[in-house]
Amino acid sequence: MVKWCSETPDQLLPGICYCLEDAGVPWAVTFKCPCGCGQPISLNLIGGRPVWKATISSQNQIQLHPSVWRTVSCRSHFWVRNGRICWVK
Repeated sequence: MVKWCSETPDQLLPGICYCLEDAGVPWAVTFKCPCGCGQPISLNLIGGRPVWKATISSQNQIQLHPSVWRTVSCRSHFWVRNGRICWVK
């Protein structure tokens, strides 16, 4: 599920993807790591590197491209497709 906000909430809830926007323009996505480690993941949606593309369906489900690959801590690697986590094996 996607929630729109202007700044990152103090507490991230599991299963919620927070789309941060400024003047109606999404600039970042943040959510709790789905592996269960509890670490926040923040992804850039505008310019710079790395950058992700977020697509939100009419059912309020998010898809992110490319995959998310944490290079520290839990080192999770996954896709977010139609609001679901698809683990890379």
